[in-house]
Amino acid sequence: MAGTWGNWQGSWERPMSGEEDLAEVLEEEDAAAIARWLAARDFWLVDDGLENDEGGTAALVLDVEGSPVVVVFTSEKHVSAYAQEKPEMFDDPQNIPGFVVEGRNVILNLPEGGGVLIDPATDDEQYLPPELVTKIRAEMVD
Repeated sequence: MAGTWGNWQGSWERPMSGEEDLAEVLEEEDAAAIARWLAARDFWLVDDGLENDEGGTAALVLDVEGSPVVVVFTSEKHVSAYAQEKPEMFDDPQNIPGFVVEGRNVILNLPEGGGVLIDPATDDEQYLPPELVTKIRAEMVD
């Protein structure tokens, strides 16, 4: 199930930073280390084409295990791979509208009970379940 969520603003134009491997950071199960990894990066989000009352952009959200999960990508290459894997989700898989958000803002803007799916449909796919996101958020606000 796909849906929308959020009040995101941005563009595709912000460059990505950092090259560390998220899988290695996740293996440690250290929320502080994961928070640092996320905060050091920018993520591409797919614009779901809807705007809220405040003029913000809605990001693509999927239902994973009954929880809303925002879909984020570490590069335009991963956005393209997802669009090719799931063309039924897009009007034009060759032209995906999106925007870039700082990793810290991805986490801090998630509602309670929300998760994050990073680079879906790629070899780099990682899932941050809501319980882990809650711990990461706590590290970011301290």
